[in-house]
Amino acid sequence: MQIDSNKRIKAASTALILIIALTFYSFVNYKKPIRKIITTYCFPSIIDGKLHELIDSTSIIYKDNFTLYEMMPNHTSKIRKDSILDEQVKYKYFIIKKGERYGFLYDSLNVGNNRKLLADSLLQKTGFLDGDLFKNRNKYNLNKIIKSKGEYAKIEIYIPKVKEKFSPDTTLIYYSKELKNIEFSLSQSLDSDSETKVCKIQFVFNSKFDKDHKMIFPQSSHWFLIKEDISSNLSKYDDFINAFRNQNN
Repeated sequence: MQIDSNKRIKAASTALILIIALTFYSFVNYKKPIRKIITTYCFPSIIDGKLHELIDSTSIIYKDNFTLYEMMPNHTSKIRKDSILDEQVKYKYFIIKKGERYGFLYDSLNVGNNRKLLADSLLQKTGFLDGDLFKNRNKYNLNKIIKSKGEYAKIEIYIPKVKEKFSPDTTLIYYSKELKNIEFSLSQSLDSDSETKVCKIQFVFNSKFDKDHKMIFPQSSHWFLIKEDISSNLSKYDDFINAFRNQNN
């Protein structure tokens, strides 16, 4: 009798452990963490004969089946003589549910008035849907691979097979192991070939004399970077997505 009792106790304990494990697993999957990816881009530009790097950032927030795009900011400044008295940065927000064709554009994180828009059209206009910044890699030779450098899992260096007028002299592809599960991609073709994910693409143009402008263009670098924001308080995005979901159920 004592043996049967012990068996029943063990069976009950095992069942209880399984129930707790399944409950915890369900809770973890229901409460998926919210993640924010910052996309930063640099476009060098010649202004008054000098090279300036124009850098800006936008963000993508993921939570459950929703993606929230924090669109390119509008900068407004109040200037008096040579000093800036006040500067404001205002974002627009576009939210879409996974699998849907249409999303909603908001002027702020206040769930009020919105506009229903076709996602592909809007995201293409704002540069979020390119999907592959190095789609013509068949025109380039892989010149060198640098493994495990700092925060990067590896760096690939490409040079063009035939130098064209507007092609970069050198292209550097930076890979990370931290962003593999993020949907947004700088290069879908390169991501599909690797255990890691492309986190930065850098196009380097050597210094050269331009006949049309009759001036020497200094060496410049165009680059695109994605990085996860793990330090900011994401509660404002979380609240917005939850409010949007509640209003659209």
